[in-house]
Amino acid sequence: LATRAACEVLRDGGTAADALVTAQAVLGLVEPQASGIGGGGFLLYYDVAAGSMEAYDGREVAPAAATENYLAWISDTDRTVPKPDARGSGRSIGVPGIVRMLSDVHDEHGKSAWRDLFSPATRLADDGFDISPRLATAIADAAPKLRVDEQAAAYFLNPDGSPKATGTRLTNPAYSKTLGAIASGGAAAFYTGDIARAIVGSATDTS
Repeated sequence: LATRAACEVLRDGGTAADALVTAQAVLGLVEPQASGIGGGGFLLYYDVAAGSMEAYDGREVAPAAATENYLAWISDTDRTVPKPDARGSGRSIGVPGIVRMLSDVHDEHGKSAWRDLFSPATRLADDGFDISPRLATAIADAAPKLRVDEQAAAYFLNPDGSPKATGTRLTNPAYSKTLGAIASGGAAAFYTGDIARAIVGSATDTS
């Protein structure tokens, strides 16, 4: 689905920079266990006309509150471990770099309108897509942890708590709304305002 959407961007006159924005937006929907706007990555962009290669670093960075012992204990005065553990707490979440990286490469090498590049992903999120075998396997493997989060459970699990299977139709209006904000407001819409506050709220929720 992501490849098809990216190829359509190229077919319509977009550059590789435009196509990769679309591909990443779709991957965040159909392959959330491995890709998406909440993560980070690296990008090598080759400009054929100029014969030049550029490297973009969009990897996550530690939050501003992080210290050298941030994952070992709550604070220097409270040396209990994060709950349920460092990996399972909000402390293991880095500040996502993908959206800023996509914006930077599009500013330098894009030709299509930024807002149009998110349309394939928002359509899929609203209209629905079928769970792939790979995603189904990831859901089954993560089912015990998904049950802990009410929203994750409602999205990935059946009412009886069993993992949704290959071919199950999923819609994600919340993801569509988030992409719509990024499409209209640029990367700043992700790193400031309501979306950023919601991310921080979830990451710091210890309930």
